[in-house]
Amino acid sequence: MVIGTQSYLAYAYNQGSAPKYPYGLVYYHVPLIEESMEEGVSPAVSSFMPRDRTGHKVLQGKRSVEGNVVTELDMPTFAEWLGVFAGNTVSFVDVTVPNFPSFGNFSEGDYYKGSNGSTYLCIRGGNISSPQSLNHTEGDEFLEETRWRFVGDDIDLYQQTSIGISNDPTDIPFTLIKTLITTDCGNPIVKQMLFPDCAIDAVELSMNSGGSSRMTWDIVGKRAFDVTGNEEVVSSLYPRGSTEVALSYEAYAYLNNGKRNNIRSFRTRMSNQIERSAFTLGERFRKDLPKMDAVVEGSLDMFVEDSVDMDLMRLEKDFSLTLSMIAGVFHSTIHLPRCKYMGGDLLPSISNRVSSVNMDFRAFTMDKYETPVVITIKRPKF
Repeated sequence: MVIGTQSYLAYAYNQGSAPKYPYGLVYYHVPLIEESMEEGVSPAVSSFMPRDRTGHKVLQGKRSVEGNVVTELDMPTFAEWLGVFAGNTVSFVDVTVPNFPSFGNFSEGDYYKGSNGSTYLCIRGGNISSPQSLNHTEGDEFLEETRWRFVGDDIDLYQQTSIGISNDPTDIPFTLIKTLITTDCGNPIVKQMLFPDCAIDAVELSMNSGGSSRMTWDIVGKRAFDVTGNEEVVSSLYPRGSTEVALSYEAYAYLNNGKRNNIRSFRTRMSNQIERSAFTLGERFRKDLPKMDAVVEGSLDMFVEDSVDMDLMRLEKDFSLTLSMIAGVFHSTIHLPRCKYMGGDLLPSISNRVSSVNMDFRAFTMDKYETPVVITIKRPKF
């Protein structure tokens, strides 16, 4: 019997052309919640009607590779897979960490050097009215309205920035290998399948109040290969996944640059809309993975506190939306500069529960110099 907790999915960046065999690549573990990678078969059914009514012939058809990978929103994995999804739009810059000014107004995501030279991250913003100092050496500490997390001793930062949707038709391909393992110690490997030259079609991020966040990656490939033998081909499986997971109580939403405390959940989906029917004569597998128009959309579920949010929808105004997330000692923002209401509840229902509305939105641009989404990740240089 195959046991999911013993089986695993791993990925590697392709070096040169995609390999038919998985050896020679550096593989990283995917911290799964669930996955559905497979090579689907679509048999062709003959339309000829036999006179004896014995049934139509079933012929060989096309084969296609696709599936979903669901993980928690842990920042190391998010940063690396975003680099594959966003392609040539990713940039990296060093971030200078300033000294802590002892008092003033602070925002979540601010990094400072304490009096002992250590680096700290503000995970709850607010005002410090009287001079204070940062010098604790582990965990979190409150300073008046603010809360600070110890990052490390004299740690520098760099920032990864991406517009989220790549305009490069030759994105970084990557290879997945799926290994199914049984409890039978005599023959532990049931099946290993190699998926070379995969591309990320879409990523959906969801954040719900009272829990952790999730990422769902839609993956498309050209073909798959069986890996023969009963020995695991991934001899060095580097771990991925950590405690750097974004949590709802350390996430903040901004609507038109104003922090909102009435939003219950946030969901956004960024899609390349890869054409999945790129099959040609003489070949059972996809010829290419061409991208169509990029789409960024999502939804907000919020409590109703005044008429501002409802007027925003009813009057069809443009608005900006930002999600700020703390994940351990990482800070990330997803900024949608221009959005429009697309549907949902215009007016809340009257009931014996607290009234809320669900707002569907789509991010868009007005000209070629704008971008529908900007994602930043500040991460320590460990």
